Parts: sequence; structure tokens; C-alpha cells
Amino acid sequence: MKEPLLKNLGGPELPPSVDEVNLLDDHVVDVLLDSAAMGVNTIEREGISFSHPARFTLVGTMNPEEGELRPQFLDRFGLCVEVKAEEDREARVVTMERREAFDADPVAFCTGFQNEIRRVREQTGQARRLLHRAAVSGRLRALISELCGQANVAGHRADLIIEQAARAMAALADRTDVEEEDILRVAPFALRHRQREMPPPPRQEEKQENRQNHQHDPAKQDPRQQGNEEPQEGSARGNASQPQAKENGDSHEFSGGNPEDNRDVQT
Repeated sequence: MKEPLLKNLGGPELPPSVDEVNLLDDHVVDVLLDSAAMGVNTIEREGISFSHPARFTLVGTMNPEEGELRPQFLDRFGLCVEVKAEEDREARVVTMERREAFDADPVAFCTGFQNEIRRVREQTGQARRLLHRAAVSGRLRALISELCGQANVAGHRADLIIEQAARAMAALADRTDVEEEDILRVAPFALRHRQREMPPPPRQEEKQENRQNHQHDPAKQDPRQQGNEEPQEGSARGNASQPQAKENGDSHEFSGGNPEDNRDVQT
């Protein structure tokens, strides 16, 4: 058994990234998400049963125009960030300049951001040390439940993700108490791909109208009741065993008698 790929990942600093995750086979996505959630990857083949630790956080990218992920897979991703093209003119100019600088000298370009990278790394390390002390009050948990209810999400994974992300946000700000602003800031990232639209309930007047239409519509009544109705005055009275034929264009409509008596009639 060779060393599995998921066993040699770079850890939280270098999480595995799956490009176009929506184009992967469903069973591959399911294996990756199960391993990321349980921290263990299990391999079952003919005559082989092998398990190994797999501690990683999966990062996936996708273009919704090329196909959607199934809802059960989308729910397994904790947070979702929507990436859009820059609309500000000056920011677009900076993007072009930085791309040209990177193409000209990648090493020098990365060196210019070392101080910023070092600052973010130190801030993240401090946040990890505070994370276990960050606490969410009962009032804020009620706010989380209210936000998830308004989004009409399925299950409870969104509630847990928002709570965990809010704790991480507070720790990143060097705080141990989660604030309402932390929850409101991370909630869109946890609800964007889980939010469902709920159709409005029918009005009471519409329910009554539909019930009345069903009662008065002959097509929706029991055929046995229609056959037992007495013909109205002025209508043709025919023998029940001899159905009458009415010509209607190229087809024929047979009426009269029990509907079961017409099952052998061909048009």
C-alpha cells in the first residue's frame, strides 16, 4: 500500500485545494468531505482495508455556470465566498501592474510582501491560542438560530458553522468574548450556499375557492356518481347498454351508460 495522498497534506497552513469541485464525480467529493470531517481516511478494496489520519480542511472552487453541486455536498462545505471581478478602476489598474511585476520577477514580487505575510502569520497564531477561550453567550446563540431560520436552511450544520466562525473572528481580533458584530459578519458566508426559498402559504380564500371548484367540477367527481345522475329534462334518453356516438371532427366521443361498458369501443 503506497503512502496515500491525503496523509501527506501540508496541514492547516497549506490546505488542499480542488479546482472545479463541481465537475468531480460524486463519490470522489463524498470521500474527500468524509475524510475532512472525520479526520480519518478509510480505504476499502478487494482484500485491502486500510485507515490513516487525515487532518486537513478542504478548499474547493467552482463556476456555477458550469454546473451546480448537489445540495447535500454544498452543505458539507462550511463557508462559501463569492469571488467577483474588481469594479473599481484604480484597483483594476493595480491588478494589472502586480501581474506584470510577478511575471517579470516572481521572487522579487513575493519578497515585497514578506512583511505583510509575517504579520498575518503571527496574528493567526495568536488567534489559535485564544480560540479555545472564545465563548458565545446564550443571547447570541438565539440570534444565530434566528438567522438560520430566516434563511430556511436544512439541518443544523449552518448554526454550528456560524458559531465556530464567530469564535474564530473574535480570537482573530484578540478577544475572548464573541460579539454580535462577529456573528453578523460571518453569517453570510455560512448561509449563502445553504439558503432556500420557501413558497408563501396559500391564502385562506384560495383554499376555499379550490375546494368549491373541486366539488362542482364534473371531471373531478367520481365516474360512478356521474353515471347514476338522472338526465336533465330535454336531454336525450338512451339505452344504457347502447352508448350513443356523437361525431366531433375526425374523432368520436361516446357518452351514456356506464363508463365500464365503453372499454371495448374503438374509435
